[in-house]
Amino acid sequence: MGLVPLFFAILDGSPKNALFLGWLFGAVHSIGVGYWVFHALYFNSSAGFLVSLLFMVVVFAAGIGFYFAVFSYGANRFIKMRMPLVVKALAVSCLWTGMEFCRAHFLSGMPWSFLGHSQYSWLTVIQIADVAGVYGISFLIVLTNIAIFFTITNFSDRKKVTAILFLPIILINAFLIYGSVRLSQLSAPESMIKPESKIKTAYATDTRSIAVIQISVSQAEKWDKKKWQDILSMLLELSENALKDGAAIVVWPETTVPFYLEQQIPYSIKQLFKQYNATLVTGGPRYTGSPGNYTFYNSAYQINDGKILNIYNKIHLLPFGEYFPLGFMDVLKLRYSAPRQYSPGIEPVVFNDPFGRFGALICFEVLFPELTRDLVNRGADFIVNMSNDAWFGKTSEHQQHFSMAVFRAVECRRPIARSSNTGISGFVDNTGKIVSQIQPFDQGYRIYRPWFTKGITFYCRHGDLFAKLCIFIVLALCFFQGILFKKFL
Repeated sequence: MGLVPLFFAILDGSPKNALFLGWLFGAVHSIGVGYWVFHALYFNSSAGFLVSLLFMVVVFAAGIGFYFAVFSYGANRFIKMRMPLVVKALAVSCLWTGMEFCRAHFLSGMPWSFLGHSQYSWLTVIQIADVAGVYGISFLIVLTNIAIFFTITNFSDRKKVTAILFLPIILINAFLIYGSVRLSQLSAPESMIKPESKIKTAYATDTRSIAVIQISVSQAEKWDKKKWQDILSMLLELSENALKDGAAIVVWPETTVPFYLEQQIPYSIKQLFKQYNATLVTGGPRYTGSPGNYTFYNSAYQINDGKILNIYNKIHLLPFGEYFPLGFMDVLKLRYSAPRQYSPGIEPVVFNDPFGRFGALICFEVLFPELTRDLVNRGADFIVNMSNDAWFGKTSEHQQHFSMAVFRAVECRRPIARSSNTGISGFVDNTGKIVSQIQPFDQGYRIYRPWFTKGITFYCRHGDLFAKLCIFIVLALCFFQGILFKKFL
């Protein structure tokens, strides 16, 4: 019911007033969700208190708040239209869904903490994501909120109340029925589960497993050359334990190797993975070019038999963290040595391995469903997500980030193996169930034997048709009601 107070606030005011209230609502909400950006800048750069605070306010209050402002403006207009309440409710729900879609694609895109993401643990409801994506769940939440609002404002009219409550009740039940059916079709057999708490396993065609490693090393330590041998020793020790438990693939976090593997793979890495005939997938920096003209990449490496078999260069870079949209605005002047300006990769890579074909998503690339869809349509059996969330300290960013990875598993029905430096590392099966995880700032490993599915879902094949349909409905209503031709405010 989080949107009901907003609907009351904009009910009697002008569209201009609704625009301001929507921005204020969005600014407060966005800063409350994304306060960890301040932590990342203030504690990991030389930006200082004021610059860090200003950056957070500009990005979240002004940037993301804009979408809430547009939504509130449009909702104010729709609520006051002479239309049946059901049509108004659908219009407002479509408008919210359309604004989330725009937020995910405009400029660099920032699909962080959509309304639908809040339901990541309600497995039955989120199964609809293999048809409509996370946008389908966001739509249902807004529809329920606006129906409650109209029920309160029209409480004395039983006919209107019955009509407006009918639609969300029908949709909720439809979602639940669909979800129950899909869960029964896709849930892995439990007969293969091992009793050990450190091992979470499910049926597969192979008896070997995937392992994810979490070392919880601070940003400063990771780029301190004096610490490199200690970090490598920790990675190798945890990896060897996982390999002894039957891991065929071991996944290390994003840029966990702070040196350039193409120059030389340490002998200790070659020896360990040759001994167990296993594959290492690790994040690390990469460069091409010549002195004075280097191009840097944030990359994922596949290493087997002592050789680099394939490399994926991160495609969707983080603005101001990995590149600077305005060129000169390097607000993130790091307190440690690391590449400052990365270049994007050109295309996705599907890694071939005896265990299965997989694609890699680096850090917040897991937020973008189109990247997962592309990998699955190219033949990926599962998805590896490597990340480094040490930037954000002991904040809720870790939980938020991991919860959004759940939807990538549901949308394309491919399990996710996530290795993050400071957490949360773990596994999500193809129903969105979190089957194993390591809590933030703990050290350790988890291994999992995933259950692969080969089919291509409607969402994976066709993408965000539902969200685009919502945008079309909003524009059509605006056209037929003459909103597009009236004075803006």
